[in-house]
Amino acid sequence: EREAIYWEHEGNRAVRVGDWKLVAKGANGAWELYNVKVDRAEQHNLAAEQPQRTQKLAAMWQAYAERTYVLPLTPYNRRNNSKLSKKKKFQLTGGASLDRSKAPNIAGKAFQVELRIEKAGDSGVLIAQGGSAIGYALYLQDGKLHFAARRGGKLSQEAGMAPSTGLVTLTLAKNGDVKVINNNVTLLSGNVGGLINEMPQDGLHVGRDEGGFVGTYDNPFPFNGEIGTVKIQLLR
Repeated sequence: EREAIYWEHEGNRAVRVGDWKLVAKGANGAWELYNVKVDRAEQHNLAAEQPQRTQKLAAMWQAYAERTYVLPLTPYNRRNNSKLSKKKKFQLTGGASLDRSKAPNIAGKAFQVELRIEKAGDSGVLIAQGGSAIGYALYLQDGKLHFAARRGGKLSQEAGMAPSTGLVTLTLAKNGDVKVINNNVTLLSGNVGGLINEMPQDGLHVGRDEGGFVGTYDNPFPFNGEIGTVKIQLLR
């Protein structure tokens, strides 16, 4: 039995698994969920009522799109890694965004992120690059700090203590060790199984996660504090 049916045309996207169909209208359209067995006309959007099913199907579509070079959602697209940034160091501020061509090329590279929290918060994304197929995110949820990494749609996560104001330093090492330090105090330490093995199709966002979601949240999941300066360095 076929796992799923996927399609995309001029930015319109969909995936169907059994009686469930997830659709989005246009490149920037939100996902909508329908049970086509009882709602063939697709009049009753169940995405808000069933967020876990929505996230699962969206992750499946994202993985398919990454695998088949559908992204970004522009006509006649072909993946072109020759146009990626060759910079090793980046300086940003809260609210910044970089599209794929300007974002750090983290494929197979260790990296370090230093961001300064000017006003503490307890919820939302501090920084994210990528989406539900490939990428990473550092975010606050349920009173804890989380680091999420995705490779081929598979999610690996580590959790730790929430930061206060001041400097937050995230390091992802070659062996997959991840550590987050806030004002010389280690908040999170663990291993996510390796580096991000491919360059994500989605770009980088500070203070939110637009496009595909990396972690276990509904994007854009904005940070409810305030972020000042951000520095990113590719280590190898």
